[in-house]
Amino acid sequence: MPNTITIRGMEFRARRFLEVETVEHLARILGKDSMKLAAIAAFPPYREFYIPKKSGGRRHIEDPMPPLKK
Repeated sequence: MPNTITIRGMEFRARRFLEVETVEHLARILGKDSMKLAAIAAFPPYREFYIPKKSGGRRHIEDPMPPLKK
């Protein structure tokens, strides 16, 4: 049976994130290495490009690379 997300579960996760005070604490919650997390925060890997707008001009897009999306 797949995990079911409940309102109560979402509220619990939201409280956990609101209580985060350090990169190390966030890394523990996410189950990630704090140095890698800090590096991604300092230099977020994005692919940047522009697309034309219907009204003229162009729109700047910053698409996160797979490690950041994950």
